[in-house]
Amino acid sequence: MRAEYDFSAGARGKYVKNVKVDSSHPLVGTWVEEENPIDTTTVVYTITAQEERFCVSGMDESDGVLLRISDVSWDREKLHFVSLFPPTHHKACHALQATEEGRANHTVSYSDEYGDHRVDELWKKRLTLTR
Repeated sequence: MRAEYDFSAGARGKYVKNVKVDSSHPLVGTWVEEENPIDTTTVVYTITAQEERFCVSGMDESDGVLLRISDVSWDREKLHFVSLFPPTHHKACHALQATEEGRANHTVSYSDEYGDHRVDELWKKRLTLTR
């Protein structure tokens, strides 16, 4: 199975340059997996717009470990990025695409000792309360 965004082959896809985004973009916010049947994923991703570009951060909320995020790019349809979980050196490629309001399709591709994997998940934007 070929990953949609294959970090091991060095592929970066075709991305549109100079696409500007702002804080009103539907992907801006904190994202969590909508349904997590095995309840092992405690990672959340926060997407912001800084200097008209997307900025992505990730954290494992179970232990506070920050993920290292790289290769962030936007092709006007999907936000792509690579995450590295420092304690285990687990590396994954992500593609996040907004669907309906507050929802997104999240595709995760990674390789391990059992082969190449691609997982399609539904994610939702975490609501934030303002005072």
